[in-house]
Amino acid sequence: MAFINQGRHLSVVGLTASALMDLQIKIQGNIPGPGGTNPEQIPYHGTPGSSQLIERTLTSLPDFQLGETITGSVNSYTAVYEGVSLVGTTELATCVGGGAGGGGEQAGYGGGSGGGGASNNWGPSGGGGSTTGQGNNGGGGGDRNGHSGAGGGGGGAGATGGSGGGNTGGAGGNGLANFYRDGNASGTTVGMHIFAGGGGSAGGNVTPTYAAGGSGGGGSGTTAVGAVNTGSGGGAAGSVPGNGGSGIIVLRYDTSQSGFSLAGGTTTTYTTGAVNFKAHTFLTSGSVVVTGTGNIDSLIISGGGGSGGHGNSNSEGGWFRGGGGAGGMQILTNTQIIAGTYAVAVGAGGIGSGGNDTKTGNLSWITPRRTISLSEPTGAFVTGETLTGGTSGATGDVIIYTP
Repeated sequence: MAFINQGRHLSVVGLTASALMDLQIKIQGNIPGPGGTNPEQIPYHGTPGSSQLIERTLTSLPDFQLGETITGSVNSYTAVYEGVSLVGTTELATCVGGGAGGGGEQAGYGGGSGGGGASNNWGPSGGGGSTTGQGNNGGGGGDRNGHSGAGGGGGGAGATGGSGGGNTGGAGGNGLANFYRDGNASGTTVGMHIFAGGGGSAGGNVTPTYAAGGSGGGGSGTTAVGAVNTGSGGGAAGSVPGNGGSGIIVLRYDTSQSGFSLAGGTTTTYTTGAVNFKAHTFLTSGSVVVTGTGNIDSLIISGGGGSGGHGNSNSEGGWFRGGGGAGGMQILTNTQIIAGTYAVAVGAGGIGSGGNDTKTGNLSWITPRRTISLSEPTGAFVTGETLTGGTSGATGDVIIYTP
């Protein structure tokens, strides 16, 4: 497991070995990339038609091994590692959206919602897969028959993308409503109340026709770019493909919770269902400072996938590629979070018709905290020191202890 040192360690506290029996230590966890690195934005580089739970990738690298001895960086402290558990907050990372197939005639890429498939000379192509609870599949591309072809629409948070057929491209799947930003349950503003629509695709031959993007900001036609801060997929617009829309994170809490508050982002207060809420909206990456322990609701949407384009305007109609899938959309309620400073990442949208590592949208996430359990301590422990695994080589910076 990789960890972040935020430079905010508590004052140095020495503990004796006898005081450390059944010690549990809270550590701040940074979400590592698939290669063990820690970039601010982590795209999912999946394969056409696939999807996976990004949380598993992000939290499984490299971990302390059960039973190994870990050593502190100060005062020769050692202890045996017994396990790890989440504290205060769940894994608030969401899956990315999928773009269309990288080349003509490919299936859509998987993600939070899948990208649409491209038109194909050898029969229909599949739409990209989605991640359970975060979106829907992309629509399949149509058979490029003679002088016609059609791509599939990107999946949205609320519906699958439409399949392409004949000269008609598939429409993007619709997004979903969420009212955490301002509490207006009847609002329909894209990016304020409606999010994560899939990108529409194109069909036809030399002069393409365009299907609509999904509600919630999915791109389509001449407005092919997915709407910013919605996680919507980019649409196909002839030879000019559309980029996916950037993501968004909204946290809200009941202000009646004693001694509990958040700081960061743009704030709004409102009352709904006789509950007074304060909402914190992040349109770009930053941090949230938590005072006290309490419960929050959260909306976390990753960047949408970029679309493919009308690849070649010739007498054969070109290759009509699919619309981008919407970024994964998670709505979590009544999640406990403890005091501390948490990194917040808002994922950028994928680049239309880019390589596989730029077409997919980028993750939005909040750094989780974890508790490690230790036994058989020796020597003096110091809050803030780095613990290193003797077998695995994994390290973690301790910021809080609970003897």
